[in-house]
Amino acid sequence: MSNKDDTMTNEEIEESLKEADEMINNFKEQEKQGLRDILRYYDRIHDKLFSFNNMLIAGYFVIIAMPNSQTNPWWILLPIFNMLNLVFVDYEMMEKSRFESAIMSKSQKEIQNHGKRISKTTWRSLFTIISTLIVTFVFVIQLIKLT
Repeated sequence: MSNKDDTMTNEEIEESLKEADEMINNFKEQEKQGLRDILRYYDRIHDKLFSFNNMLIAGYFVIIAMPNSQTNPWWILLPIFNMLNLVFVDYEMMEKSRFESAIMSKSQKEIQNHGKRISKTTWRSLFTIISTLIVTFVFVIQLIKLT
C-alpha cells in the first residue's frame, strides 16, 4: 500500500469538515427545538394542573354546600392557594420568556441571575405538581368522610 492511499486528499478533508459542520448545526437546531419543547410541555402541564385545580375548587364548594356536610368551609382555601401558586409559576415563565427575548442586551451578571431564577421556577413547578396531589388527596378524604 502506498503512502498516497493512506492519506486523505484536500477534497476528502473538506468533505469531512463539511459533514461535521452539518452535523453540528443539526445538533444545535435539535437543542434549540428541545428547549422550546421543554417550555411547551411546562405550559401544557401547568394548563392541565390549573384546569384540574379549578375542578377541585368547584368540588370543594359542592362538598361544603351539601346539607349533611361536616366539612369546614376553610378547606376551600387549600385549592385557592394552590391556584395562586400556579398563577405565580405562569408569571415566572412569562418573565423568563420576556428576559430571553432581549437576552443580547443583558449583562453577564443579569444572565447568571436569570439562570438562578430559572432553577427556582423549576422547583416551584415541581412544588405545584406535589401541592396539587396534596389538594386532591385532601379532597378525596373529604369525600370519604361524607359517606
